[in-house]
Amino acid sequence: MEAIKFSNKGQNWEVVEIKEHSSIFSTQLGWTHFAGIKRPNGKKIYYANLLIVDGEVVDTTVVL
Repeated sequence: MEAIKFSNKGQNWEVVEIKEHSSIFSTQLGWTHFAGIKRPNGKKIYYANLLIVDGEVVDTTVVL
């Protein structure tokens, strides 16, 4: 599987671990996935909700 990489607010990120949200969570809150993300050369992992449409990250919010 190819690594998922995306940019948000001028920063580049890559997904290190990803899980799909339940359909109820997706319907009510609009997020499709929960992921561990990090900067390309970073070591610290952040956790974020992602909205993925057709394999592309459309929106994200860091939660931890």
